[in-house]
Amino acid sequence: MKLQQVLSYTRRAIDDYNMIEEGDKIAVGISGGKDSMLMAKLMQQLQKHSEVPFELEFLVMDPRY
Repeated sequence: MKLQQVLSYTRRAIDDYNMIEEGDKIAVGISGGKDSMLMAKLMQQLQKHSEVPFELEFLVMDPRY
């Protein structure tokens, strides 16, 4: 699955369920794994192209494995 397709599904879910509103501040936890890195990239792209302004904050997580 390509990034653009994942971004499309993510955007649709956010729109369908009104998950982001104007002025929201969203924290994205980054552990260094593929999942959190993908989520960070998706949220950056959504913020860049969204009609609804919102803030992003990235938090580095240390899972201590």
